[in-house]
Amino acid sequence: MSNFDKVTIGSLIATFIVIFSFLLFYALLFKDVQDKSKDVILFVLGAVSTNLTQVVSYYFGSSKGSEDKQNIINSHIKKRASDFIQPQLELSSSTQN
Repeated sequence: MSNFDKVTIGSLIATFIVIFSFLLFYALLFKDVQDKSKDVILFVLGAVSTNLTQVVSYYFGSSKGSEDKQNIINSHIKKRASDFIQPQLELSSSTQN
């Protein structure tokens, strides 16, 4: 599975959780729900709200900052590696002549 597929699947699941939680909020606030169904909806809404919190934290919280930081570190490592490798390649090509 490619990285693109993982990102796409994760984004789709996150989008589903957000939409589903808003639909449940809407049902509780604006629709006439039977008392026996209300308990089930509240239970499911609690579970979905927990997942919604995790989605928001991932995309806007510390996980996003960690991902950004890791990308910066990786770019610096690649730059430093190319700075080190390039002189070595030039040195080896000049000694061969």
